[in-house]
Amino acid sequence: MLLAAAAPTTVSPAPTLVAAPLPATRLEFGLSNLDIDWMKNSGVPWGYRFQYLAGGVNTTGNWLTWQDMALPPGQFAVDYMASSTTAPANYIPVFTWYQLLQSLPSTGASELDRDYSNLNNASTMSSYYSSFKILMQKAGAYGRQVVVHVEPDFWGYMQQKAAGGAASTVSARVRSSGFAEAAAFPDNLVGFASALKYLRDTYAPNVLLSVHASMWSSSIDIASNTSPNVNPTAEADKTAAFLNSTGTWDAVFNDVDDHNAAWWELASCGSPPCVNQYFTHWWDPSNVKLPNFARYLAWVGELHTKTALPQVVWQVPMGNQYFLTMNNTCGHYQDNVAPYFINHADQLLNAGLIAVLFGPANDCQTDNEDARQDGTTNNGGRATTDSLGGCSACNTNTSSWADDDGGYLRIFVGRYYAGQLPCAAVGVSAAPASPGQVGTQVTIAAGATGCSNPDPLYRFWILGPGATGYQTVQAYSTNPVYAWNTTGLVPGLYRFSVWALDARSPGVYGNSSGRWDTYATSAFTLTSCSSASAAPSPVATVGVGATVTVNITSAGCANPLYRYWLLSPGASGYQSVQDYSSASSFGIATAGFVPGTYRVSVWVRDRDSGGAAGNNGGRWDTYATTAFTLTSCASVSTASTRNGASVTVTAVASGCPNPGPLYQFAILRPGAAAYQVVQAYSTSSAFTWDTTGAAPGSYRFSIWVRDASSGGASGNSSGRWDAYNNGTVISAG
Repeated sequence: MLLAAAAPTTVSPAPTLVAAPLPATRLEFGLSNLDIDWMKNSGVPWGYRFQYLAGGVNTTGNWLTWQDMALPPGQFAVDYMASSTTAPANYIPVFTWYQLLQSLPSTGASELDRDYSNLNNASTMSSYYSSFKILMQKAGAYGRQVVVHVEPDFWGYMQQKAAGGAASTVSARVRSSGFAEAAAFPDNLVGFASALKYLRDTYAPNVLLSVHASMWSSSIDIASNTSPNVNPTAEADKTAAFLNSTGTWDAVFNDVDDHNAAWWELASCGSPPCVNQYFTHWWDPSNVKLPNFARYLAWVGELHTKTALPQVVWQVPMGNQYFLTMNNTCGHYQDNVAPYFINHADQLLNAGLIAVLFGPANDCQTDNEDARQDGTTNNGGRATTDSLGGCSACNTNTSSWADDDGGYLRIFVGRYYAGQLPCAAVGVSAAPASPGQVGTQVTIAAGATGCSNPDPLYRFWILGPGATGYQTVQAYSTNPVYAWNTTGLVPGLYRFSVWALDARSPGVYGNSSGRWDTYATSAFTLTSCSSASAAPSPVATVGVGATVTVNITSAGCANPLYRYWLLSPGASGYQSVQDYSSASSFGIATAGFVPGTYRVSVWVRDRDSGGAAGNNGGRWDTYATTAFTLTSCASVSTASTRNGASVTVTAVASGCPNPGPLYQFAILRPGAAAYQVVQAYSTSSAFTWDTTGAAPGSYRFSIWVRDASSGGASGNSSGRWDAYNNGTVISAG
C-alpha cells in the first residue's frame, strides 16, 4: 500500500458547498491514478482521476489506515482530493467506494451471497455507515466537486436478488443497524441508499453520488452475448427500472470488462484459446458481429433515457492494437475498446456518456504507466497477430514510451483534447446505383466525417466474385472518387471497401496491409445476359440433309454475343461450330450427318462481359440448349426372282426423306466367315447374280440402304447404313 506524505494537506472549504453537475459538453477522459506526477507530465488535460477506497470497513486494512499512521485517519482521501486540483493538476477526483464485499464477516458461496450477508449484518452495517460518514466529512472539508462511485457490482447482484422486484423487496440493516443517523430509513435497499444520500447531504453536498449499472445485471450479459435475438434496450429497461427504484442519484457508472480481451483469450484458462466465436470478450468495431459497440451504446443510451442521468463508463481496459509493445504478454495485452471509445467520442456522447475512465482492474492487464517496470518495449520489432481480435500483424508502430500500453493513451487522448481527431466515419455511394450492366462506367464516391484536417485520404479496395481477398484499386490519395471501368469484368457481386485517414493521423486501426481511421463497405452487382432460349427451325425433327436453323433469344444483354456448340449422336463432347458473334441464328446443313438426335448449346455473353461462368472451352454469362432429330431410311424389304441360272434380288427402301436412296448388296457364301460386297452403294435397287459354277449350298444376301444425304445411322468396319435386310437366302447347285 502506498502511503500519503507525512505532512497532512489541509484544504480550505469553498464558501458554498454545492453539487455542481458533471461536465457534459464533450466527452471527458480520466484514469485510475495514484501517481499524479504521471498525469501531470503526460501533457493531457485529463478530466477525471479515480481511486478505489476498498478493503472493507471493519478490517485492519481499511481505507482509514492508508496513510502514515501519524496522520489522521482518512488523510489518504484528503491528500488525494487536494492533489487532484493543485495546479497544474485540475482533475475531478472520483472515489470508487467498494467496501461491502470485503467487510467482515462476508459469508456465503458467491459474491451475491457475501454482499447480501454483510448488508443484513447490523454490526457490519453500523461500521459501514460510520466509515462512509468520515469520507463525507473529508469531502465536505475539501469543498470542491467530488464523485463517489458507490459499490460497483453490488447493485447488479441486488437486482438479481430482487428477481424482478423493486429495491424495496431486498432487505438490509439500516434502521436496525444501530447507526444513529440511519434510524429514519427502512430496513431495505432503498433505506440503504437513502442513508448514504442523507450523509452526503448532511456533510458533503458538493459530492455527487453515482450508482453502478452492470451489463449482466438482467442475467443476460450484453458485453459477451452473441445471440442476435437479445434486445439491448429491453435489458437496459430492466436495469434502469431497478436502479430507479433505489432512489435518486447524480450519475450512473457502468463497466465493460475487467480484463483485456486478449487476456481472456490467452490467459484465462490452461489451454488457450479460452474463447471462441460463441463466447468472446472481443467486440466487433465494424458492428456486424456480436458482441459489438453498437449494442453497448444502445444499452447505455437506453439507461441514459430511462434514468435521465449522465452515464460514465469506468475502469475501461487499456489495451490497443497499435504499438509493437502490445505482444499479448502480462501487462501488454491487446484490446480494441480504448481505441474505439477515443475515436468515436461523438457516438458515446450521443448515447449519454459524459466520461470514459480507464483503469486496469486486475493484475497483468495493460496499464498506461510502466507498471511492469520493463521499460520501453517493442517486441523485437515483431508485430503480434490476434485473429480473434481481428488483428493480422496490425500493431506495427514503434513506441518510444515506457508505458505498458506503448504510450497509446497519452498520445491519442492528448490528440483528442487538442482537437486532432481521426476521421470518425466514411460514407460510400455508387453512381449509377447498383445493379448495373457490365460495361457501365461506375463512380464510387467516398466522404469522410469527423476528420480534424481538410483533405482526408482515401484508399479503395475491391473484392470480385469468387475472390478470396480484397485488392487495392486506388492507393491513398485525397481523391474521394474511384472511376470503375467494368468492361471485361465478369458479372456478379463486387464488394468495395474504402479506408479513410485524416491527413495527420497515423491510423487508428491496422493490419499487414496498412492503417486506417475508419472504413466503410459497399456492394455493387454487375449484370449481364440473364437468360436465353433456343429453338430449331423449321421443326425439331427433319430428314437428313435438311438445313436446321437454331434461333436464339436472350434477356438482360445490351450487346449480346452468341457461340454455338453441337453434340452429335454418340459423341462424348460438344464441338464449337461457330465462335462468338452477334448472329442470333445459325444454320446447320445436315447433309452427310448420321441420323439421330443432335443437341445444340448456345453460349450467350455480353460484348463487355468477361463471362459469369466458364470452363476450359471458354466463358459465358448464360446459355440455352435445344435439340433436333434427323431421320433417314427406316427399313428395307427384299424380293428375289430366278430365270434359269440368273437370280435377281430387288430391294425397296422406305422412310427415306430424300429421293434416290442408295443400296449396297453383299453375299455370304456357304462356309464363308464374312459377307462379300457384290454391288457397292448406288441408286440401283436390284442386283442380278449368275449362279453358273457356283458351289452347291445356301447363299445369304445382305442389303444395306442409306438416304442419299445420310452419313448412315449405324456402321461397322465395312461401312455405314441407315437400314438393312439380310433375310434373303438363295440356293445354288
